[in-house]
Amino acid sequence: MPSIAVAPDPTRPSAEDFWTRWLADQPYFRRMCVRWLRGNRQEAEDVLSRGSLRALEYLRRHPGGVERFRPWILRILFNLCLDTVRAAGRCVAEPDEGGDAPALTAPGASPDRAVYCDELRGALSGAFASLPPRLSVAFSLRVLDDLEYDDICRRLGITPENARKRVQQARARLRDRLAAVA
Repeated sequence: MPSIAVAPDPTRPSAEDFWTRWLADQPYFRRMCVRWLRGNRQEAEDVLSRGSLRALEYLRRHPGGVERFRPWILRILFNLCLDTVRAAGRCVAEPDEGGDAPALTAPGASPDRAVYCDELRGALSGAFASLPPRLSVAFSLRVLDDLEYDDICRRLGITPENARKRVQQARARLRDRLAAVA
């Protein structure tokens, strides 16, 4: 019986077009890894490298085995970030019941470590809540969303210098507030 050639599904990535799709979304993947790793860009680059190799290896073993490329890659990268954070023994960011603000918990850690993480979460939340909205928005866009100052000034309708100053003022206020708590 003759074999029927099945055309590859263009919506499913193959190992051949992996790098094209990876490079197109890499800036987004990098921002997400930096966010998950609390700003550690070196660890984020390491996770990106390991994630790309792991994904490519999977696609070579399972041609056409992925329906939605971006969410699939994000899940791989998130798991690698989680492994990296846990291996370093740091607190892990996990969503609260509401799903908005991350809670700091230390899986498998001692009770005093859990208490420390709760106190840290409370101090950070209180310090951030004490910021005026104009500072908290700019700080959040720069630190949490990892946006460049040009993007921040476009979003907020302010000059790049003003965006830098707001982030600087937010950092100073947070530093002062957290120093008073410690």
